[in-house]
Amino acid sequence: VVAISYDFLIHKEEESYRSIQNKLFDYLLDELNKQIIAYVTSTKDDSCFRINKEMLFPIILMNIVNLGERKRELSLFTINMNVPYKKESIKHKNINDCLRLYNIYNEQLNPLIHSESYVLKANRKLREGYYDEAIISIQTNIEILIRIIYREVLFDSGMSEVDIENKLEDKSFMSIVKKELQKYIGGTWDVTREETPIWNWYHKTYKIRNKIVHAGYYPTFEEVCLAIDSAKEFRNCILERVRKNKSKYLRLNDYFILVK
Repeated sequence: VVAISYDFLIHKEEESYRSIQNKLFDYLLDELNKQIIAYVTSTKDDSCFRINKEMLFPIILMNIVNLGERKRELSLFTINMNVPYKKESIKHKNINDCLRLYNIYNEQLNPLIHSESYVLKANRKLREGYYDEAIISIQTNIEILIRIIYREVLFDSGMSEVDIENKLEDKSFMSIVKKELQKYIGGTWDVTREETPIWNWYHKTYKIRNKIVHAGYYPTFEEVCLAIDSAKEFRNCILERVRKNKSKYLRLNDYFILVK
């Protein structure tokens, strides 16, 4: 329940009632989070945290009371699409595939399986309203994927495990992206080429992730959606480059077959 001044400058004649509702909700949620952050910082209460719209009930009853005109407007307001539903049991025909992947993961035969969990984690964190964690998760997937590919192309090039480990320690993640992978799998790896998948990922995922972990930035819902979509697009391009080089890097190709 929130009360604001009846002369609050949010209403414009040309705006729809729905638009006004959205602005009111966004404004009030932002104000609530400011108070939450102040409370948490003051009390060190680690059970309390900022909230986003995905954490709330999907639909609420909104009662807007105009104190100046002494009237009210009551309506349903949709906050998110996270309506609870009953999941289906796993189908019998899929059980063997689950067992196959279990054995692959249990025997540590394919490092890509673990990296895939970060894509699902990013989707889940967005759905739950943890915007910063969603971007960190999707970028983690990209970094794991690129380092796995780099390790395997070095291995297939005849390098020993010791030399590979030393090289991985010496090379930063971005140096691998900008300078190394093109030599082995080809493709476009120039982060300055606008509107390419790597440019979109670099500006909409990688840089936002760095702002989060290095500067305490908290992203918006729109930024999270762009970050995840851009990373997935870049990821697909990377996988396509590997497929086109499958005859050169046999073990990498086996990884993709196993997780297919």
